[in-house]
Amino acid sequence: MDKLQDTRDDLRDALDAKDGAKAATLSRDIAQLLHEDEPLWQTEKFEEVRRINQATIQLAERIQSQSSAGEIQGALESYTALQKSCASCHDRHPEQQLP
Repeated sequence: MDKLQDTRDDLRDALDAKDGAKAATLSRDIAQLLHEDEPLWQTEKFEEVRRINQATIQLAERIQSQSSAGEIQGALESYTALQKSCASCHDRHPEQQLP
């Protein structure tokens, strides 16, 4: 999760700098990191976490698309939604429930 947080921070910096290419790369990296975590949330116990994870992947992919297209303002708005989605999962502390 530390790598994910660091990448998310770097994404915010890239968006603030209006560096669409860097933001697109970082948002792609975020989506990939979230995909890598998917096997952790495959039990019924983590159904809500799995749903949040999927929504967050979609947001990262949207940021990638928006950044690539130079739509930085839209990407910033999507980034805010991504932050909220991340927080909603972290507030559940699912990592503490893993075997």
